[in-house]
Amino acid sequence: MIKNGSPHDDYRFLNVIGAGSFGSVHQAVHKTTHQHVAVKIMKRKFDTAEECDQLLECKIIRLIPTHIHIVQTLDIYFTPTHELCFIMEHMDGGNLYQWIKQKRDANTCFSPTELRDIMRQTLQAVAHIHANQIFHRDLKPENLLITYTTGHPVIKLADFGLAKETSSHPPYTEYVSTRWYRAPEVLLRSNNYSSAVDQWAIGTIFAELIRKQPLFPGESEIDQLFRICKVLGSPGNKYVSTRKKVRVDDRRASPGFARRKAEDKQPASTASTLSTQDGGGEWREGVKLAHRIGFEFPFLTPQPLATVIPEATPIMLDLLRQFLFFNPNQRLKADEALQHDFFREGNDLPPPPLLQPTPIAANAGIVGKRRQLSIDGDPMEDVKVRKREPSPAPPTILPLVSGMMDSDTPNESDDHAPSTDSMIDKNEDLSWLRVL
Repeated sequence: MIKNGSPHDDYRFLNVIGAGSFGSVHQAVHKTTHQHVAVKIMKRKFDTAEECDQLLECKIIRLIPTHIHIVQTLDIYFTPTHELCFIMEHMDGGNLYQWIKQKRDANTCFSPTELRDIMRQTLQAVAHIHANQIFHRDLKPENLLITYTTGHPVIKLADFGLAKETSSHPPYTEYVSTRWYRAPEVLLRSNNYSSAVDQWAIGTIFAELIRKQPLFPGESEIDQLFRICKVLGSPGNKYVSTRKKVRVDDRRASPGFARRKAEDKQPASTASTLSTQDGGGEWREGVKLAHRIGFEFPFLTPQPLATVIPEATPIMLDLLRQFLFFNPNQRLKADEALQHDFFREGNDLPPPPLLQPTPIAANAGIVGKRRQLSIDGDPMEDVKVRKREPSPAPPTILPLVSGMMDSDTPNESDDHAPSTDSMIDKNEDLSWLRVL
């Protein structure tokens, strides 16, 4: 139920935590209970509380039962100045991106125990929303927040501004999720995707936790698809020629993708080049999606994941592979992943305590260029959200809350952007790449 009134009546505002094109986030304390909270004030104005009540984010929040790994919304206010305010639990430990960045800057890795703990909590959050017929559509490290109120790092999933009910009817918007974590079917402009987009994102997050760099840090949609194929190979046993079957006038507008000359086309994979151990597997529907919008996949064979992510153990790679299938129907579901042997490792030994990350600046890593998505998923103007900064002595961390991070991908100036160990060889001859 949305309350009519101002949150200032019940809460004393302390300071601004963050701001963006969506609005602003403030830290506040309840005047009676002294509970610390985060207050997200939407920039968009509404005419009535009833209009707010029909907002997708409000509907989703009501549909998700309380869970320890979901950021809890405590209250929603519609103010006399026609603002919508969400009162959320206070998160005192930053977000997962910041923790990854701290590990990278310190040249240390997450221990197997830390990886299991982070992944277990993340999967429990996603399994919970999927069990309640919700899929998130914007899973990324910035939306996994951390709290240390219990003395142990607790991961909580935040920001349901792009979430959808699994029972809702397509077509869905084609611009969802942050590019680096975006599933191939969304990159290929499918508007009939499913909760499997969350499973793909979980796989990319898992890889990033292991290697401390994004697995597919694409600089554009074209580059994103190429980087995916560079690692996983090309989907489908052979090319479907589009030159004779798709007239130019009938092609949908698209960002373009790699196309080889007709005489250079070869089978994308064979029994000898695509093993059951590595690669994204068959995906006939993906070939059709590419055909429909005038794309054609490049001929690339998969790389062994063990060479792409040498830090990973065989059991980690086994779990990762099951998230990164091209075919959405083959991806491991969150509740199934929790039964994987990866989470049984080390059970015979007492787990070492997880160390709290060294405090870092509240704005550390909150820059670079991303496309902000509105509450209903429509693209808005580009905004700055991450910025390369020197690494000073870390000051006290401030919390980040749901909705603070903007929703497209940082550009190459970002410290989370492609590094020198990127999957694409900059000296490689890519002259055959062109936009249709």
